[in-house]
Amino acid sequence: MVPTYNVGAYLDEFLSSVVRQSTGLENVEIIIVDDGATDQSGAIARRWQSCYPDAITYIHQENQDFPPPAIPGSRMPRATG
Repeated sequence: MVPTYNVGAYLDEFLSSVVRQSTGLENVEIIIVDDGATDQSGAIARRWQSCYPDAITYIHQENQDFPPPAIPGSRMPRATG
């Protein structure tokens, strides 16, 4: 899970690093939780999600100052460790 809030300046570099890992995207699930960012974080996350729809889930929520313990609609039960 990747909580984000106004990190657009760093998000491309971070996600690029993750998708280049030798683990392979079939073994990775990235859940980006946008906590009401006011920069381009959401647009960047949606662009990456459109390129890697099986590996990246994007969730936007109103600002809560912290991510909730469970994200409704996430595919978290699929992750097996």
